[in-house]
Amino acid sequence: MRKKILVGSILGLLMVFGSSEIFAAEIDKGTELFSDSTNSEGWSWESEKLFSDGGNFTAKDKNEESPEEIEGEENTVSAPWDPTIDLELNTEYNVINMETFDNTMNNGTMCYLFKTQIPENGRIRIEISDCTFKVIQNFLSLDGWGPSTFWKIGVDNYDSGWITVKPGELSGYIYTYDVDINREARFIIRYERQNEYLGESEENDTYDTATLIQPNQTYEGNYSKSGDKDIYKFHMDSPGRAEIVIQNENEKAEGVLYEEDENGNVYKIAEINKVKNVRLQAGNFFIDTCPSRQYSVRVGVEYESPDAFEQEKNNVRSQANEKQVNTWYTGNLNTPEDIDYFRFDIAKKSYLSMEFKVPRQLEPNIIGITLYDSQLNELQSAKNTANPYLCTKEKVYPAGTYYIRIEGGDFDKDYSFNLNQREVASRKNIAELSFSKISSMQYTGKNITPTPVIKDGDTVLKEGRDYTLSYNKNKNIGSAGIKITGIGNYTG
Repeated sequence: MRKKILVGSILGLLMVFGSSEIFAAEIDKGTELFSDSTNSEGWSWESEKLFSDGGNFTAKDKNEESPEEIEGEENTVSAPWDPTIDLELNTEYNVINMETFDNTMNNGTMCYLFKTQIPENGRIRIEISDCTFKVIQNFLSLDGWGPSTFWKIGVDNYDSGWITVKPGELSGYIYTYDVDINREARFIIRYERQNEYLGESEENDTYDTATLIQPNQTYEGNYSKSGDKDIYKFHMDSPGRAEIVIQNENEKAEGVLYEEDENGNVYKIAEINKVKNVRLQAGNFFIDTCPSRQYSVRVGVEYESPDAFEQEKNNVRSQANEKQVNTWYTGNLNTPEDIDYFRFDIAKKSYLSMEFKVPRQLEPNIIGITLYDSQLNELQSAKNTANPYLCTKEKVYPAGTYYIRIEGGDFDKDYSFNLNQREVASRKNIAELSFSKISSMQYTGKNITPTPVIKDGDTVLKEGRDYTLSYNKNKNIGSAGIKITGIGNYTG
């Protein structure tokens, strides 16, 4: 029986599954690679040769006659790919020319080997089109640095996704099930240099080698090696709000936000689960991601004026934002431990009350707002309710320094507040006002109670609101007296 094989093998080992018959390849050109041996399964291999410059080869059944003893035409195939030569990047190859049988597995597994040179930092993606086989594993090695291992089951077109790489020799292999692959399948290693896209640059596993990113731009990253860690660095020119977004193909997209102090020390600010809104001071910050196969990172930044917004850091009284009364301000709590302090200087004795707004969907009693005096003695306090707006009762307080403190849970959405102030009017001495003259009155035997007209400039004062009257010796003939006592905005 004649068997026909059309396989270019870089190891020169050929087998037909479903048959116990063994084949040896006769190669027109090349050097001797294998010596005669017999393996544990009872299979023996004749001396074989591996092509080095694209020679033709034929396959035959060892248990049958040699080609010279068989009538008919031999089946030959050109094998132009040499595994000792680098593949060109961004160039398609016929995948069949990369095939070799993996004799360590007995499940119909084939192995496809490749090698290429990476000229500079960038990224690659491996694509096999119209392959009609099941890719089970893809492993890469870059000068001893293993960029990635991926699994894809039951696909006809394989795409590794982008894999970040550094300069060096890249070699790899792909394991597959099912040897009956489409011989028209095409293999390509796509490559982009670092300056051709916005993305991470390996190795960015430390704070000192972090990938620098610009605000309001989206950067792409990937899980490019075992135990990979991707760290990004961004800078805030001035205080403002940052929306950090990590997206990937899975539900879980996490990271941790850190700040860097003036000495280069790094401290954790908050954990990131897909999206995190924070207000940050000017300075350097890091995002430590938990990379997935493919993901993106974006830091949206809005710089904010202190005339309308909270500005970090204001976690303690000594760092309190100085604000103005009768003005609404917007802020947020970056973490459950975050506290926001605000300072107000009141020049005169005043009525004070606090107004506070939060989104309606916030559960009641989550965020508290408290008014303190200069010694942090509590004066007023309230917590959010089921409604978005609240206002505390107006009370009179002397001139001085006051603080508002806002705290609660991990609530990165915005709140807003206002410290209402209304000065207590200064009281005039009623003796300094003008009074109408009271004429002599006729004796009646009863108490006589004339009412004088009292004016503050052009304003006529009202008895019971601005003053009270009392009389003395106002019944009998003689001189009587009227006592005028200021009340309300008047004294004396």
